[in-house]
Amino acid sequence: HEAIAAAKGAVEGLTRAAAASYAAWNIRVNAVAPGLVDTPLSERITSNQTALEASRSMHPIGRIGEPGKTDAFTLKYIFPGGYNPALSEIVAASEKSRMIVSDVETLRLHYAYTLDLWYDRAVAAREALVALYDERFFRLWTFYLAGAKAAFVHGNLCNYQIQYIRDRRTLPITRDYMREEEDRLRALA
Repeated sequence: HEAIAAAKGAVEGLTRAAAASYAAWNIRVNAVAPGLVDTPLSERITSNQTALEASRSMHPIGRIGEPGKTDAFTLKYIFPGGYNPALSEIVAASEKSRMIVSDVETLRLHYAYTLDLWYDRAVAAREALVALYDERFFRLWTFYLAGAKAAFVHGNLCNYQIQYIRDRRTLPITRDYMREEEDRLRALA
């Protein structure tokens, strides 16, 4: 649990620091982070139904279509209490904060490539993983990675990149600013 908490904290800290550093150049920094995992460390959230529902509906891995259920294998062996929300659930959860959804991008296949790399790295590190955990863990983890990749390629999983603003005048009224900034940054490389 400590390793998961440290890794999540590091990613969040790095993301915030990078966002602050690059804001002057109008560079957006986003991070895809896993959702809440039901552990003793998260008990204050998981024991409060309102907090649990809000947490479950505010992470970027989502399901395409209407709300649904997490598969039994993932719930039992990988992410107890985990849930991938539909876009409607994510947006509904953010409405309470009076944020305006200014842009949504559905990253359909992108995470499948990440899962493919994780699978390859896990297989390459099999001996180390088995020594650290055990053979059962290795089999469960690689089965999960392969299944998750299939769900991103052929099923209903995706990543949502949602941009929120508080003031409707914060951004230009078209998305052209995104392409212009990407072009400017490519020219610097």
